[in-house]
Amino acid sequence: MGTFGYVVPEYAMTGHLLVKSDVYSYGVVLLELLTGRKPVDMMQPPGQENLVSWTRSLLTSREGLEAIIDQSLGQPEIPFDSIAKVAAIASMCVQPEVSHRPFMGEVVQALKLVCNEAKELNFVASLTQDENRAESSFGGEGSGRMARYPLLPSYDSEPDTERGLSVSEMFTGSGRLERQSNSGPLASGRGKRFW
Repeated sequence: MGTFGYVVPEYAMTGHLLVKSDVYSYGVVLLELLTGRKPVDMMQPPGQENLVSWTRSLLTSREGLEAIIDQSLGQPEIPFDSIAKVAAIASMCVQPEVSHRPFMGEVVQALKLVCNEAKELNFVASLTQDENRAESSFGGEGSGRMARYPLLPSYDSEPDTERGLSVSEMFTGSGRLERQSNSGPLASGRGKRFW
């Protein structure tokens, strides 16, 4: 039947797996990473035993997100904006309605974008720190080192070459990943359904 805490609601009710069933379980894993909690923990206070149920309403606000984030996650090294984007992706993955969940490829693509944004921020921050050190060491205006490093591309406007989508096409104005299509039952290569 599946591992308790990771089982997708439609499988628990009908016994049928869909294309997006694994997406739900992956969302639970993302929530585990963000909160540092198990998917089901009967030692938690009432209402907090089931990770998905407990976090669902808290993932919609900054205050809620700050309350559930594992403090050992690495802040300030990891920008809160990146954590919030991963939380939004996790929230979409654990939607109870199958049609509201993204496909796994969309989840992977969104996580790659978050990772690349974080790497870019760290890169620019390290250059800025180097520039500040150079200014203080030489007592002057700096060597213009930042001018030698062109700013990295903006993922808000450049197309994603793998899928042909830009970030702005994948994320809505609220930072929520937009679904590009719906799910259906798994099918074999011969047009027969597995179940």
